[in-house]
Amino acid sequence: MDMPVAFNIQNLGIESINNITITIEGVTHTFDEDIIKSGDTKKLVVFFPVPDPVDDIHYTITAEYADSKDIKSGILKLDMVDVAIDKITVTKEKERERGFNIQLSNKAYGELKEGIHTVELKIYNSPDFDMSRPIAIETISDKERLELINDGALSLDMVLDEDGLKEFLNEDGEIPDGGALVFFNAVVIENEEIIEDAEIGNDMNYILIRSLVEKYGMPVNIGSMLHRTEGHTEVKIEAFNNSINGISNGNFVAFLKDENGKILEKQQSYDPYNGLSSLVQIHGEESFNTSLDFAQEGALVDVFFTEINENSTKLSILKMDGVYLDFKNDVYQYDIDVKDLKKTFILAEAEDPESTITTKQDGSSITISQLVTLSNGINRFVVTVVNGEQQQDYIVNIRNHSSEDSEEEDNDDYNSGEVDDRETENNSTMTVLINGIQHRVSIRIIDGNAIITIEALEGMSFAENENIVLTIPRISGAKSYTLEVPVGLITSSSDGLITLNTPLGSITISRNMLSAMSENLDKTTSITISSGDKSLLPKKIGDAIGERPFTKFTMSIDGKEIDLKESNRPISISIPYTLKGDELFNAESMVIWHINEDGNVGSIPNGVYNTTTGTMNFHTNYFSDYGIVYNKTNFKDVENNKWYSKAVNFIAARGITTGTGNGNFSPDDKLTRGQFITMLMRSYGITPNIHPADNFADAGNTYYTNYLSSAKALGISQGVGNNRYEPEREITRQEMFVLIYNALKIIGRLPEGSSEMTMADFTDAEQIESWAKEAITLLIEKGTITGSSGELNPTRGTTRAEMAQIMFNLLSK
Repeated sequence: MDMPVAFNIQNLGIESINNITITIEGVTHTFDEDIIKSGDTKKLVVFFPVPDPVDDIHYTITAEYADSKDIKSGILKLDMVDVAIDKITVTKEKERERGFNIQLSNKAYGELKEGIHTVELKIYNSPDFDMSRPIAIETISDKERLELINDGALSLDMVLDEDGLKEFLNEDGEIPDGGALVFFNAVVIENEEIIEDAEIGNDMNYILIRSLVEKYGMPVNIGSMLHRTEGHTEVKIEAFNNSINGISNGNFVAFLKDENGKILEKQQSYDPYNGLSSLVQIHGEESFNTSLDFAQEGALVDVFFTEINENSTKLSILKMDGVYLDFKNDVYQYDIDVKDLKKTFILAEAEDPESTITTKQDGSSITISQLVTLSNGINRFVVTVVNGEQQQDYIVNIRNHSSEDSEEEDNDDYNSGEVDDRETENNSTMTVLINGIQHRVSIRIIDGNAIITIEALEGMSFAENENIVLTIPRISGAKSYTLEVPVGLITSSSDGLITLNTPLGSITISRNMLSAMSENLDKTTSITISSGDKSLLPKKIGDAIGERPFTKFTMSIDGKEIDLKESNRPISISIPYTLKGDELFNAESMVIWHINEDGNVGSIPNGVYNTTTGTMNFHTNYFSDYGIVYNKTNFKDVENNKWYSKAVNFIAARGITTGTGNGNFSPDDKLTRGQFITMLMRSYGITPNIHPADNFADAGNTYYTNYLSSAKALGISQGVGNNRYEPEREITRQEMFVLIYNALKIIGRLPEGSSEMTMADFTDAEQIESWAKEAITLLIEKGTITGSSGELNPTRGTTRAEMAQIMFNLLSK
């Protein structure tokens, strides 16, 4: 039987490889048409007959350059095992547990043997297996199951119990929106030692688990069955709590109707006379059964589940017959379009049964569940909940169209949350969120650009320091989204922010960003987020971005784009993207590239992929074009299972380090002062002084020379005395922390928050020099420095691996 053997050949030389020969046990394979350029990698596959019995085989690879050869030899260990996770299926979604069926197989020629091998299948909440502990483990060591793995036929069931599931929940005790990834890792132990497998199959796999609330679109599922007898109706109710959190204050409300939909009677499970004892309690992700009796016969029944909250002025139910009303009790205004609706009635229930509810239509009082007539045009309903001296109004504006309305209005599809691009160059209306509240506004759609103006927001006014958050839903066919605001709104001295959220991305700017352009107060500023045209990019850049987002962020005044490259006002940007394939296990290698008008690329070091939100987030000072790139860098001396591997991958992907040469990072080498100042300034985008007029006397003429000039000019470093920096000397931890503090202070990025730790918490604090105390005190209090075993070790040196971890911790916050 012939076995395919794949070799990944990477050319680490300067010249191209013109010829490759691979010799396995005396059999030579030549590849003379596969030129491998400097820095490139190519996979070459040869076929070799598997020996019987299975034994190790020797190979030699010869790479021929124009004037030289490079020869590498090695051993292929065939008598190895390789346990792969072929498939994972979710089998249980209830009772605050998740069950999984996992299919395992041995992809290699070696066999798992009882008494020698043990397979451990582990569950994690992160792909960083070496940096986190497993949440659940299944151990396989018996002969029957090991042989099933050898045969490729083991089907294994595992359960993530209630305690284990907690590791995947958000601060509200629920599985986050969008779901959570559960990671599985298969480990083979041979004679009580973990062994490396043959790396044929995938010993790591994952599956998405979802919140049942998100999956079913509601917190509680209700099923009901109506049973009629003469003069009597019984309604049997079964409810399932989709939330992981239990409910202790539930109430079933049922409206019995006749065949025409007229309400005959209302019943509820809550009894105000029995109070708390009558409240429905449903454990998380469990079901509950009950029944309600009516004293008359009915044809239909509407059953709702509500929660009782004393002293509340909120509604728990708001429904209008014939009207799509996506009710949320913390949203107080709804603007809805309907067509040819003649009549409706309102159902409303308060969270506190002791509250009173009044309803008005266009200023006139109406009765809950009373059939009311709708006129063409705007019909305004106000539902008021009164509880003691407190009250809350819910406003529903229904715009009733007739069949004789214009075709433009007839095509208005508000309820879908999208606007069809057939309305190009016409005005349309839709609902957006302004500071969390729904507002019906006009949107112009011109050549695929959806444009909304602040002035269209029903005359809203904003306080001086108020933050403004505008969220626009997806619009069918829209390739860009534009927010138009008066220049005066972002030229004030306000400390407030403006955030534009769109399906293509989000941007947050300061309301004083254009404070230097007050002469333009009578003009309009446009902020646009659009999908860029990758075909216009240089091929190398376009290929690197691939199918990932390429997004343009621009700002203009009266249609003329303005250049803010010199602005010191921070801009926060977020671009949505779903990780795929290897990216799921190497999120730290996701980077954001800035592409300027000349097609040149620069990495944004603070760009970090947030696995919870599924977005690439970063800070910058200018509007530009940005692309998401997967830039995995492999160093020969950084193994994937090392504690620092993720941190090294992070800084290498961003160009903060290029290693020490010959494909190495040298993680255990001591860090020098020159290496650190270079990587620190690259981390925060502080550019080197290309033509230094003033520098330290020992700055030399090497990779750190221009960085030292900038560090001196900006005040990041004052040197060690006598205009010297000592770049080749090993840096101490306290020197490193002072340089970090100075750099962050210069660029206005000092950490915020509090760790509740102080200098007094460390036993060696007296070793800190006076010139370092201010910096280290702040970094301790903000949680940047945590020490080790109660010590700071201020005079100790730092390895390059430790430096990578420090920069990773700073930049990934």
